[in-house]
Amino acid sequence: MESVIEQNFAVRTQSVFKNRNFLLVFTGKIISMVGDNLYIFALGWFVLSVTHSSLQMGIVLTLGLLPAVILGPVAGIIADKYSRKNIMITMDILRFLIVIALAVLLKNNMLQIWLVYIGTVVLGICSAVFNPAASSIIPNIVKEEQLTQAISKDQFLWSFCSIFGMVAGGILYGLLGITMIFIINAFSFLISAVLEFLLKVPERDYAKSNNLDTGSKSKIKNIISDLSAGYKFLISNKDLFIVYIYFAFLNFLLYPVGCIYLPYIFNVILKGESIQSALVQSSFFIGVFIGSFIVPLFSGRLSFRSTLIKSSIIVFWVILFFSIPVSPAVLYHLNVWLVAAFYMILSAIMGISMTFVNIHVGVIFQRKVLDEVRGRVSALVSAIISAMMPVSFFIGGYLAQSVQMYILLIITTTIFGVSIIVVSRFRQLKEL
Repeated sequence: MESVIEQNFAVRTQSVFKNRNFLLVFTGKIISMVGDNLYIFALGWFVLSVTHSSLQMGIVLTLGLLPAVILGPVAGIIADKYSRKNIMITMDILRFLIVIALAVLLKNNMLQIWLVYIGTVVLGICSAVFNPAASSIIPNIVKEEQLTQAISKDQFLWSFCSIFGMVAGGILYGLLGITMIFIINAFSFLISAVLEFLLKVPERDYAKSNNLDTGSKSKIKNIISDLSAGYKFLISNKDLFIVYIYFAFLNFLLYPVGCIYLPYIFNVILKGESIQSALVQSSFFIGVFIGSFIVPLFSGRLSFRSTLIKSSIIVFWVILFFSIPVSPAVLYHLNVWLVAAFYMILSAIMGISMTFVNIHVGVIFQRKVLDEVRGRVSALVSAIISAMMPVSFFIGGYLAQSVQMYILLIITTTIFGVSIIVVSRFRQLKEL
């Protein structure tokens, strides 16, 4: 008779794709996430093409992110209290209806920018409710021994869909146009909903989830108090606090570079093609993918402080080099495809460098944050970074059309350089 250990090992080594439920969820996610990345890229390029305004693009990106920032805690409670399968199906059907409606308006030349704003907000709300349910359902459909395998496949999915979706978006925008991309994205949600309908999810004890006894009420009411406990822990650990403040500031500076400045350069300044911008933006995620294999090779060889500073310096030079093709001395003297190739290399280098930072910050988090407050600290850090994204997009969108791009990139580089000098002087980093 097989021992329990042997049985668990057999389950753990068996491909998680043999699990019918996981295969359905994974396939649905691939289809909807690729469609979503197609849509996000195409929408940004479309707004730039029609308005020639980076501010309008920044507003669209901001409105898409705000629901997740505002509704995050509430969406998590919904995912715990109600059927996750039904939530996913409902949100995918709603997203299908919204995007197909936008496509119809676009086809009939009735899609105005304010309708894009409304559609973006509603889609953001649907995504904010869908994502916690989709993440939380994994332990309900796979065995505990396969959780690590399932989560790792889920992480790979994010990188793959980001790369493929952006490249495909750039190609299809030129070949099929924005209306067809809207339709493709709409039906990707519908197909995802059908696959989710086929899921066989074990019944959960909703009595526990919906039990509003004193303890549960206290837990819901004390969300702010819990975040406060995480904040107090960070404040009392100055080394971690410095790292996360710097990390948040780093993301604040870099979000607009990749999501607004680069598309603006190719669309408005260089009058290039959508595929060029798509290849450059996707190169960052290729760098992230490559970096995930490189980082383990350097594990233990470099201190955290050395990794943080050296990676930051590389990113500093990358942003500075971004300014060269759009400087007055060079602008319009280079072939657009040559600029795209130059930017692709720089974006990949940035992706690799940021992966070094992200992974090392993640390791420090797991080692230094106490288990009893780890969830609250994680929620606090996620809330801070998530809240900064829409702000950085709005500011970046305004600045891109108000300041010459090469000057804006040099200013960004200068601010970033000062932050590197400041953070390198904190002795607390040497203790990590």
